[in-house]
Amino acid sequence: MIMERFVTDFYNEISIVEVKDLEFSENLLIWGIRIWFNFNNKKMNAVTRLRTVFKFNNVEEITYPFNKIMKLTASYCFSNSGQFESCCRILSVGELNFLNAIAHIQQREDEEGHKMISFWLPKFVLFDAFKQCIQIASGLEKAGYYIPLRYINKDRTKEFFNPTIH
Repeated sequence: MIMERFVTDFYNEISIVEVKDLEFSENLLIWGIRIWFNFNNKKMNAVTRLRTVFKFNNVEEITYPFNKIMKLTASYCFSNSGQFESCCRILSVGELNFLNAIAHIQQREDEEGHKMISFWLPKFVLFDAFKQCIQIASGLEKAGYYIPLRYINKDRTKEFFNPTIH
């Protein structure tokens, strides 16, 4: 019950980071997250769409690790409806934490990256999840994409915004 409430609160909080303020590398991942969950909500496989976009941006190698981390997130983070609602212009705390996990890994701060992942995934999948995040961070880095660290402002909540499904 406590874990369920934590997970629900975790994904319902909204950060103050707006999509328009993101670097291209961050937008690429946020686009991937939102498309993946949109396809998942419709019971469709997003891999083909993700591979096309990632290939166009020289990061095709992140397609399968990205798909794997999204599957883990969907499997262990949504207890009620199983639906992920993404907000158009503001990042959710979950999206921001994913970006920060990749940023920490790119900066060789593996312990911090691992900590970020442990905020939303249970211990028994952390090793696999961390391995996928390392592959994502590495693939982005090889293509010259770097994710900056961003911080969460917990004073703003979902009530201030009108979230939509992408």
